[in-house]
Amino acid sequence: MAHPLTHLTHGIPTRRAVAPFAIVGYSGLLVVPPDADPDKFAAEIKSRPPVLLIHGDQDELIPAQALFQASSGLAALGVPVEWHLSAGIGHGIDQEGLRHGGEFLARRAPKTATS
Repeated sequence: MAHPLTHLTHGIPTRRAVAPFAIVGYSGLLVVPPDADPDKFAAEIKSRPPVLLIHGDQDELIPAQALFQASSGLAALGVPVEWHLSAGIGHGIDQEGLRHGGEFLARRAPKTATS
């Protein structure tokens, strides 16, 4: 299964007619094709939903440094980004990461009228 952030950078959520209200990426990478034109790449982005990146500081598959690279890259594209580095966590999700993701989505979910 591909990471949500990989999908984001390949344009699936950012080129959709209806933008997602938020994106949470766990242990992912910012993947930009090496021959991509930065200006053209940025111009193709149709929406910039807020993104939360969560990564374990002990990730043996994707180094924790990828979190900071992805955060900087997304911010440079005008995407609002937050991040959380989970102490002692490898390539996985712990309860703290789930909590952060859930709270992030709850803060950004569209408000609905209730009776």
